[in-house]
Amino acid sequence: MDEFLELSELERRMLARIGRIAKRVEITLLMDAKSPVLVDAGKIPDEVSLFHRTEWTYKRLRAAMKDEGVKIEEPILLNKAVHTRSPTLFGPGAIFFLKTRWQRLPMLQLK
Repeated sequence: MDEFLELSELERRMLARIGRIAKRVEITLLMDAKSPVLVDAGKIPDEVSLFHRTEWTYKRLRAAMKDEGVKIEEPILLNKAVHTRSPTLFGPGAIFFLKTRWQRLPMLQLK
């Protein structure tokens, strides 16, 4: 699963149930690799963090998985530059983030 900023309670519970019966489930979230929430899921995400909403999603999803008894592996952190031959300027993760942020900006009225 990839490219989600937030998940509803129903979506989190569904993923947790899938995690309980599936051999493996991989979920990708765009976050800062140095986020304190990755070190300690009990921490409250910083309100001014660029990835505040995604950190809350990670925290809530992790709790849902724990409630279902799903074994959670350590997150894989991509904290080094990854060179790609992608035709996009920033790579898929950054483009996803820019798209979601852009949608939240007010529309310009052209006359």
